[in-house]
Amino acid sequence: MDAIAIGPFVLSAERFAALLALGAFVLVAEIVGRRLKLEALTGWAWNAVTLGLLAARLGFVATHLGTFAAEPLSVLFIWQGGFAAWAGVAAVVVYALIVFRERRRVLRWALAPALAAVVAWGGFQGVNALTRPAAPLTLFETQLLTLEGAPLVPADLKGRPVVVNLWATWCGPCRRELPLLASVAADEPEAVFLFVSQGESAAQVERYLAEQGLELELVALDPTGVLGVAARSRGLPTTLFFDREGVVAGRSLGELSRARLQDGLNGIR
Repeated sequence: MDAIAIGPFVLSAERFAALLALGAFVLVAEIVGRRLKLEALTGWAWNAVTLGLLAARLGFVATHLGTFAAEPLSVLFIWQGGFAAWAGVAAVVVYALIVFRERRRVLRWALAPALAAVVAWGGFQGVNALTRPAAPLTLFETQLLTLEGAPLVPADLKGRPVVVNLWATWCGPCRRELPLLASVAADEPEAVFLFVSQGESAAQVERYLAEQGLELELVALDPTGVLGVAARSRGLPTTLFFDREGVVAGRSLGELSRARLQDGLNGIR
């Protein structure tokens, strides 16, 4: 599975695994700290989570410095994702060594929440791998219609890198990321960007694009959501990156940042 639905909320599997690990980390720290009367451990755990998330974000920014230098405010757009786990883990380890440098007993017990986080994350990833379909997703054979009414089969685009974006005019995150996608698509002659509207008519899509002044080279309609089902989409926007062989090499649920979009493109060039 690529996403987890919790009531009306949909989280990517990656984000859900991270939240599960962080929850296990804090919960075990609280249990161990209270039972062994190690108050320093519980306080450290909450601070470690905050510091780890900050370091993970800054680590991601550092590895995409050119992109963020052009759009400095986007560093704060954490809802778009973009965290470097290695930086977060390194910061937590260093923090633990500094805080507990003279309290070896507490330092040893700090391994318990760390181990719980690893088990929670790894356990979810293992279950997820077992439930994921064995065959990789490939460019769809589903016949769609362009805004002009011409038939379009995504599989016919094979031979070039293809980015398929599932979106709708009523979807807030879709509306926010669409100008970015349009801008990058215009500067990427090598890749094909296919924008597939979910459950809407040509008139609705054309009116929205005209109102926003957006020019998208290849727009298709999926009025019954057939492609959304084939793409195993659990929410919008969903973006899939297909290599030249038509095999999916990456996917993203939710609003994309420029850095994450570039990462996806780098994986299929």
